[in-house]
Amino acid sequence: MAKFKDKTINGATYAMGHLEDIVIQVQKGDATFKVLVTYSCHCFTEELKPHHTPDFHYVHKHEKRAFCLVRHGLSHNLPNYIANLLGRPVYLTKQTNFFFIRSNGGNYVVFFALRPARNPRYDAILTVQSAHLRTNFTRKAQPVTFDDLVEAKVKNTPVTPGRKQTIKRS
Repeated sequence: MAKFKDKTINGATYAMGHLEDIVIQVQKGDATFKVLVTYSCHCFTEELKPHHTPDFHYVHKHEKRAFCLVRHGLSHNLPNYIANLLGRPVYLTKQTNFFFIRSNGGNYVVFFALRPARNPRYDAILTVQSAHLRTNFTRKAQPVTFDDLVEAKVKNTPVTPGRKQTIKRS
């Protein structure tokens, strides 16, 4: 059974299969970590507001939001972005982790949580909490390579990020 329902608006169907859970392998030294990647509906929906007509309403589990054509379009690249994080910097803030991709529409910011897995088939679970274009976000953050973050979470050791640095925006 599909995780997210496809959405039909004005006769056009927007498929959601690209946001099915996947497993990526993270190599760190001699260790290989299996990371289950899951996505939240916030990757393709936005806050429901009065101007959203019923055909844009999207319900997932107990959450009612509005389907967003822009977020949905951008979400097609999320699995590729996640798979290519190996060895690349991600940023830590007090609330969450994130990385961003510069695109011609601005900064595509991807917020995620990473935690050790309870299921023995995986070492960690990465949940993409939200992903959207954003012009205004934190000015400074601490970088850490994705691989180091995964290793620290799996081994339940402190994350050792770099010094806070100014994030250059597009």
